[in-house]
Amino acid sequence: MFGTVGHLRFDPANRNELHEQMQDDAYLSVEGYRWGQFLLDENDPGHAVIVAVFDDRATCFKNADDPAQDERYQRMRSLLSEDPSWTDGEWSISAGRNGAPNT
Repeated sequence: MFGTVGHLRFDPANRNELHEQMQDDAYLSVEGYRWGQFLLDENDPGHAVIVAVFDDRATCFKNADDPAQDERYQRMRSLLSEDPSWTDGEWSISAGRNGAPNT
């Protein structure tokens, strides 16, 4: 699996709208998309971390180049105070208390 982690900076007044955008059902129809996470920083109300995981590198970057994804990104970006920082890479899943998550 391959994916990206983004650090988002925003006005805390935009927190709920940003969270709603991350719940967009359109992500469920993206080819190769496995799952995503949205972490709201409890110590900084203007910071969040997002995670998106795909089947592989090819589907991740195919999504990044998709005009529909750019539209979703631009809506999200309008709520941010600066461009996100991104880290892309291969995911390795470790077993947890209840076993490894379903992938």
